[in-house]
Amino acid sequence: NRMSQDVSSQDSVTAPEMKEDLPLSSLEVSNDEHSESKRVIHEEAGENLAEKEAPFRISTSKNKHRELRKSTLRVGSEKIAELMGLGGDMAINLSSFEDSTFSMQSNLDEFEITIKRLKGIASSLEAGYELASIPHLGSTGDDGQGEVGVLDEFDPLEMDRYSELHILIRSLNEAIVDLDSIKEQASDVQGSWRRAIGRQRMVVSEIQGSVNAIQMTPFHTLSNRLHKIVRESARATGKKVRLLIEGGSLEMDTYVWDVLADALMHMLRNCVDHGIEPADIRQQLDKPYLATIRIDCSRQGSRFVLRLSDDGGGLDYDAVRSRGIDLYPESGVEQMDKNELAALIFRQGFSVREKVTTMSGRGVGMDVVKNAIEQLNGFIEVQSTSGKGTEFVLSMPIIVAQLPALMVMFGKQQFAVPMRDVNTVLRLSAKEMLADSFEFENEQLPLLWPVDLLALRHSGDLAGERSNQQNSPLALVVDTGGRRGMLMVDAVLGQRDIVFKNLGNHLQSIPCVAGATILGDGSLVPILQTEDMFRRLEILSQADDTIRSADKDKKKILEILIADDSISVRKVLSNFVISHDWHATVASDGVDAMEKIREQKPDIVLLDIEMPRMNGFEVLQAIQSQSAYRDVPVLMLTSRSATKYREKAAGLGASGFVTKPFKDDELLSLINSLTSREMAEGQRR
Repeated sequence: NRMSQDVSSQDSVTAPEMKEDLPLSSLEVSNDEHSESKRVIHEEAGENLAEKEAPFRISTSKNKHRELRKSTLRVGSEKIAELMGLGGDMAINLSSFEDSTFSMQSNLDEFEITIKRLKGIASSLEAGYELASIPHLGSTGDDGQGEVGVLDEFDPLEMDRYSELHILIRSLNEAIVDLDSIKEQASDVQGSWRRAIGRQRMVVSEIQGSVNAIQMTPFHTLSNRLHKIVRESARATGKKVRLLIEGGSLEMDTYVWDVLADALMHMLRNCVDHGIEPADIRQQLDKPYLATIRIDCSRQGSRFVLRLSDDGGGLDYDAVRSRGIDLYPESGVEQMDKNELAALIFRQGFSVREKVTTMSGRGVGMDVVKNAIEQLNGFIEVQSTSGKGTEFVLSMPIIVAQLPALMVMFGKQQFAVPMRDVNTVLRLSAKEMLADSFEFENEQLPLLWPVDLLALRHSGDLAGERSNQQNSPLALVVDTGGRRGMLMVDAVLGQRDIVFKNLGNHLQSIPCVAGATILGDGSLVPILQTEDMFRRLEILSQADDTIRSADKDKKKILEILIADDSISVRKVLSNFVISHDWHATVASDGVDAMEKIREQKPDIVLLDIEMPRMNGFEVLQAIQSQSAYRDVPVLMLTSRSATKYREKAAGLGASGFVTKPFKDDELLSLINSLTSREMAEGQRR
C-alpha cells in the first residue's frame, strides 16, 4: 500500500535533507560576524553552477562593512589543496631556516670557545713578559749596556715601559675584546632570528589551520547519497529499511569523504541485500517491521571511527564456510572460527551469491571496500551475531598538515614517529631484546622490528639482523588503537614539528608508512604508521605459521613465471619471489611468456594484462586452451581496477586478480593459497 511504500523509502536522519546528492568538488567559503568560516558543498546536477552565478558574490546591504564581511567566494577544491601544499612548503622552508640558525648557534659556541682560548694565550704571554722583565728592573736599558734614556730618572715601578712585544700583547687583548663584542652582536642577531622564526611558525601554523578548516566538511554532506542508495536497494529487494545517521556534523577532509563515499554505498547495498530480512520474516522473528541501518561517526583520540550496523540476520556463517571451502579448499576453512570466517568476506572475488544480479554476485565485493579504507591508512573490522545483526567498524588516522614527531634512527635511515603514539622510551638489555615480547607495566608487549615490518630486510641502509642493535637497543613504547608494543630503534634524535606529505597512489603499498616529511636539508623521512605495524605483525605471524605448517615435511621451491612488459615491475616482482626462496622466470611480453611456459611448466603465473605482441587476456586464453597447462594458476596483475577487467579475467579462467600497486603480504597470501591448492589437487589425482 501507499503507506508502506512511504515507510520503506523515507529515512530518519539527523541532518536535514538536501535537494540533490552532493559531490565534493567545490567549496563555498562565507564569512559573517557571527561565524568564523562556514563551508557549503555544492552539487552540480547536470549543469555547472559556477556558470550560473558570479565567482564573487556580495550580499546587498546598506552597511558596506557588513557587505564585505558577508561576501562569498566560490573556490575550487584543487585551489584549496594548492594552498595547503604552499603552506607545507612554507613550513619546510622555515625548518630549513631554523636549521641554519641552529648551525649558526653551533658556530657561535665554537667562536666563544676560540675567544676564550685566545684570552688564555694573551694572558700567558703577558704573564711571561712581566716575569721576563723582573731581572732587568735595575738595568739602565733593555740591552743592559748602560745607555742613558729620558726615563732613567724614573724607577720602572713608577712608570710603565713598553717594548714591541708588550705592544703586540696589548693589541691582541684589544682584538679579543673586539671579537667578543662581535660575538655578542651576532648572538643578539641570532636570537632575534629565532624569535622571528617562532612568530613565523605560529603564523604558518595558523594559515595551515585556516586553510585546512576550509576544506573540512561534515559527514552529513554524504547523507543524501547514502539515503538514496538505501531507498533504491530497499525498493529493488522489496524490503522495508530506514537509515539513521549519528555524528553527521563531524568534519573531516573532503578527500576522506570522496574515498569513503563509494565504499559506504557498497556496504549499505550489501546490508540491505544480504543482512536485512524481508518484512514478513522479521514479523515472524518478533522484529520491528521496519529494519534499521545505523551509521555512527565519532572521533576517538587521533582517529576517525565510523560504525555501520544493521539489525538484520547477521552473517550466514554456514554459507560463508561452504563458499570458502569451494574457493580455498586447502586453507583449513572447515576449522575456522567465526572471526576467521568473517575475514573471508574481504578476500578478492568472494561472494556467497552464485547467481549474478544487479545487487550482488559480480565478484566485486568487500575487498574493494577494504582497499578504499587502506588507501586512507585505515582498517576495517566486522562483528556479527546471528539473528541480531552485523557491525562494521572503519578506523583511520586523522591526518593533520603539521604534527609533532619523534625522530629516530634505524640503521642509516631516519624515521618520524608521531608523538601522539609514543608513551615512553626504554633501554633494553641484549638478552631482553632477543625475546619476542617484553613485560612492561604488568603487560607483555610485542617487540616491533622495522627490519621485519617495513619489508626492508634487503636494504643496505638498514641493519640486516636484530643482533646489530645489541650494543644500544632502544625501545619506544607505542600506544595506538588500544594496542601497545615496543618499537625497536638504534637512536632517538629528538622531537620536532614536521609537515605531513602524502606518498601518492604509486607508493601506497609501502607497509607501515603513513606518509613522509621533508627536513630542512631536503632529505625525505618516512612517517611510521604504528597501528599498521600491529596488523602487519599479526599477518606475518600467521604467514610464518602457514609456511611452517606447509613446509613441515619438505620445502617446496616454487617456479614462478613473471610476465610484464615493465622492467621495473619485473625487477620488483623478481626480488619479491627471490626473497621467499622461490625461483623466478621473467617474460617481457605475451609471446615470450608462452615460450617460457613451454620450456618449463611453472607452478604459478603472474600475468600483466597490457603487453605487446600478446596481451594478458590472450595469454590466459592460450593457457586455458591447452590441457597440459590448464591446471596452472594464473594471477592477473594490472593497474586497471574497473569491474569489467575482473569479470573478463574471471571469465577466461584467471585464478585471481591483483591491482597494482600490490601489497606484499596480500600477494604472498594469494600465491600460497593458489599453489597449495594446486599441489593438493595434484596429490589427489
